Amino acid sequence: MDFWPCNESLPLLATEVVQSSGSAFTFAVNTIIAAHCSLTTPLQWPPDKRSEILADPEFDFIIVGAGSAGSVIANRLSENPDWKILLVEAGDDPTLDTELVGAFFNLFHSQNDWQYRTEPGQNYCLSSKNSQCYWPRGKTLGGSSSINAMFYVRGHKEDFNEWNDMGNEGWSYDEVLPYFKKSQALHDDLISKDEKEKYHNEDGLLNIGRHTGSHNLSNVILNAYEEIGVPIVQDLSGKDTVGALKTLATAYKGRRQSAARAFLTPARERSNLFVLKKTLVTKIIFRENSKVAIGIEVQKEMEINIIKVRKEIILSAGAINTPQLLMLSGIGPREHLEEMGIDIVEDLPVGLNLQDHVVVSNLINLNIDMLPLDKETYSIFMTEFVTKQTGFFTNLGPTEVISFLNVFDLNDMIPNIQFHHILLPPKSKEILDIYKAHEFDDNTLNIIYELNEQYPLLLFWSVLLKPNSLGVIKLKSKDPYEKPLINANYFDDAFDVETIVQSMEFVSYLTETFALQQYNASLVRLPFTSCENFAFKSKKYFECIARHLTSTLYHPVGTVKMGPYEDVTSVVSPELRVHGMLNLRVADASIMPRIVRANTNAATIMIGEKVSDMIKDYWEWD
Repeated sequence: MDFWPCNESLPLLATEVVQSSGSAFTFAVNTIIAAHCSLTTPLQWPPDKRSEILADPEFDFIIVGAGSAGSVIANRLSENPDWKILLVEAGDDPTLDTELVGAFFNLFHSQNDWQYRTEPGQNYCLSSKNSQCYWPRGKTLGGSSSINAMFYVRGHKEDFNEWNDMGNEGWSYDEVLPYFKKSQALHDDLISKDEKEKYHNEDGLLNIGRHTGSHNLSNVILNAYEEIGVPIVQDLSGKDTVGALKTLATAYKGRRQSAARAFLTPARERSNLFVLKKTLVTKIIFRENSKVAIGIEVQKEMEINIIKVRKEIILSAGAINTPQLLMLSGIGPREHLEEMGIDIVEDLPVGLNLQDHVVVSNLINLNIDMLPLDKETYSIFMTEFVTKQTGFFTNLGPTEVISFLNVFDLNDMIPNIQFHHILLPPKSKEILDIYKAHEFDDNTLNIIYELNEQYPLLLFWSVLLKPNSLGVIKLKSKDPYEKPLINANYFDDAFDVETIVQSMEFVSYLTETFALQQYNASLVRLPFTSCENFAFKSKKYFECIARHLTSTLYHPVGTVKMGPYEDVTSVVSPELRVHGMLNLRVADASIMPRIVRANTNAATIMIGEKVSDMIKDYWEWD
């Protein structure tokens, strides 16, 4: 169910939930509603100033998208009281359920989610409905930082050195590190003082900490890694680059710390920051017969308005929406725009270079007794969270444990696989139906439901960190409300398949450790018809499973590639200016020339910090 902002639909929420539940659940819902506004009130977010904006529709800077980068930029630019800033967001304020650390999967298909799907795959997502992968993306203040799993990992230092070596001067690891540090308010006693001083900061706006509490299986998983030689570390944003750990997270005192909470909440009362919510930007406006951006076209409930800009437009709408908006505005591949009947402003490879961290599920059966996660238990946990911010929903369970390693050579300090670990208590489908949320087909769901009926399942998610396979985003039509075509092209490259298969063999080996055998761990043989002729645990079997149990780790990047002008595959310069255009920049995950070996939220926030300084340096001297 969705939780709506506390000033809108609480009576409807109460009626809906109470009518469908028993007495204990009813009591919990009433308690939740009573405490709701103390947790999430509209007063904590910047207000919508639509009437003021349309009365005087001209701004120094317009930022499109209030996500991980856009929230940062809005805060930093509005620090200058002489600048008038507009931030436009297609979504609304984050709802109550975005606060629940332990229930982020339940945000899929909610009002906070764009609910994208890829085009049908021939070699991946074969067990998903229509062979389409479900891609959730944040549609709310904070963007995907308001619906993600909150892992704070920056990427390997060589990721950024590679960007620099590709001609992007200023983006080496040593040059971006200060911007990672600038955002951060680290709350942690496990990292040494020397490491904190070199790699971290305790005075920024974004609270970073460990999850409160811990699950007993977290230490079991760490023991299993240690048993086979994977180091146990405290931080992967410092000197250590491989290992297993209980992650740092954008969470503090049991609550999510989204980019909206970190950067927009403290700026909400600034008189020079104006926010438009539930408003779609449908086109960038250019001066007639020129390549100078002068404004945007926005639409809300069929009302269309033009808003002008004096200095710059910064697109921070994400790796799907940003290329869509550019192409709708006439900036993109000539052949594709002509096919769509769009007048060409600039011929650039927008939408190409799409990269994502593909995930394959490894299911491990734990033959142990464990209480089911049913509605009654869920209601108790929910009540505890809302009233005290303690308990089950303040943590991800063993999902707090992540690991980075090279599955071909554990001594290699550059990882190629990340593992996530998710526990499904018995009968989890009633409350935490992860595979249904990812839109797997009925046959797959029935297989997993049967496995999970009496015993818990421990999921090891293999994440390919540096895919060679590239996808593409194209327009489906000129209608800005029609979602674009997303071709993920997972496993297009043979080495990607080889690496994923090796990771699945690694998981099979890990289940044999003493630590996991204490829990009778065993890798599940999945009875997919297409895979039944392959020997269990053979390479062919693992490849078949990988092509069926495919999903995303929600990290699309690269569709507006950063690179020097002479790089014909690039769209924006190292200063993030769109090639050939004036007064137009892009600052979000779409500019990454190569995906980082990490969850992408921290790097996207860094991009917002760095471009803010670029903009200030340029315009404050104007």
